[in-house]
Amino acid sequence: PALPRIPIDPKVFFLNHRTPTPNQAAAAIRAMHDDVWRLAMRVIAATGARIGEVVHLRSVDLDVASRRLALGASEHASKTGMRWFPLDAATLRLLAGREGRDNAPLLDFGGVTSPIQGLQRRLRTACAAAGVPRFTPHGLRRMVICRLMRARVDPATAASLTGHSIDVMLKHYRDVTDDDRRGAADR
Repeated sequence: PALPRIPIDPKVFFLNHRTPTPNQAAAAIRAMHDDVWRLAMRVIAATGARIGEVVHLRSVDLDVASRRLALGASEHASKTGMRWFPLDAATLRLLAGREGRDNAPLLDFGGVTSPIQGLQRRLRTACAAAGVPRFTPHGLRRMVICRLMRARVDPATAASLTGHSIDVMLKHYRDVTDDDRRGAADR
């Protein structure tokens, strides 16, 4: 029997697979209310963590002494297992005081049953308020991977930070721009 044809709306597909520039991401995050939802989005933008990894973070996942965050450490929080992500000073300051409560949530979303959908909804609203093209939290993950590659971070190191193999990271997450091609030709 013939399989049914499923139409794919290119506008929806593009929106779900759009990688924001760092300036667009910053503008959208600034447009969010200064609360735990904004903090969650900042953690995603700083680490490239999956949205599910961020909403499942526990207090014990933040190690202030070593300035690291355990991503994917809680059960069902990651597809690829736990990894440590070194935090920059600004992100560490934002998270300070949330550690030391064992398995308590690092980010308390106030009993919201679906914080992933809540984050997606708030980001969509923030993109509109900031006047930037819409992107998803997963777009922030791609943005971080692209920034790592443009900063010439060793691919094996970048892959270990993102929880992917080098092949998957480069094939599915790296957006090559005309500027990238131009820079490569110049080098």
